[in-house]
Amino acid sequence: MSVAAPSLPAPPSRHYGRGVAWILAGALLWSTGGVGVKWLTGIEGWPPLFVSAFRSLLAAVVFFLALGGRWSPPAPGCRRWFWLGALTYAYVVTAFVVATFLTTAANAIILQDTAPLWVLGFSGVLLGERARWRDAGALLTGLVGVAFCVWDGLQESSGGGLLSKHTAGDLLALTSGLAFGFTTIAMRHFSRGDGGIDRQAVSFLFVGNVLAGVIGLGLAAVVGGTIPLAGAAGSGGLLVSLLVLAWLGFGQLGGGYLFVQRGLRHVPAIPGSLLMLAEPVVNPIWVALAVGEIPPATTIAGGALVLSGMLIGVTGRRAT
Repeated sequence: MSVAAPSLPAPPSRHYGRGVAWILAGALLWSTGGVGVKWLTGIEGWPPLFVSAFRSLLAAVVFFLALGGRWSPPAPGCRRWFWLGALTYAYVVTAFVVATFLTTAANAIILQDTAPLWVLGFSGVLLGERARWRDAGALLTGLVGVAFCVWDGLQESSGGGLLSKHTAGDLLALTSGLAFGFTTIAMRHFSRGDGGIDRQAVSFLFVGNVLAGVIGLGLAAVVGGTIPLAGAAGSGGLLVSLLVLAWLGFGQLGGGYLFVQRGLRHVPAIPGSLLMLAEPVVNPIWVALAVGEIPPATTIAGGALVLSGMLIGVTGRRAT
């Protein structure tokens, strides 16, 4: 898709630190997604496409309320950016749930958060926000961490066929990282400037969630599977499942993206995407505590490198 770069640079922001705090808060909310998905799909036995669809439809309610209960089509000059954001976002939120079901929660989120690589590659052309040499070093460090994360899945494939379940989840998560990069660029495009929320940014998030919900329900109907209304043995039952699902939609997805969108009003796309790498560091901790899924040593080492890349990328920056 061809998208013209804006002719004017982003206006300066006096609230860079505040923007950093908003993005980190959003990343913390996002980090609870892995444990919620693992609980519903692994312990309660919910089909992942149902989880993805209902989570997105609940998040759509959050964005609709943020818009004041009124939605209008994008302005003619914004349509390319709008649909770039909506379609890539719909893919991101669906692919994350399915990838988390197929592979470890740590791998799913760390590979999705390769988004800074794509932001680095495209933000200069699409946003006019150039990278620094420090950014390249940060991303190289993060990519080495990614290689550590996918190592176990690749070893599993080499010993048992062309594509293991683990590796399929890794690849799905990696493609969602590409989509997440473009979603971040679209949010930054609509969110530059002062104020609270940008209606166009929140509007495409609303539409993206509706698309993800409808497509997810359609795919679930084709694939098959039912929701276990009685709950699995030893689980919390239907009420706990519904509470977890409500959190995934309203808090983890809806609240997380609203916080990040607000932070991107004051933080450029490249450091903003690097700040979001706080999510894959915390995500596996919640999963380990709640469902006992301990990532392998290679994933832990990879996560440490990804965190190092984030710290390299956000230090030494001036307000922009």
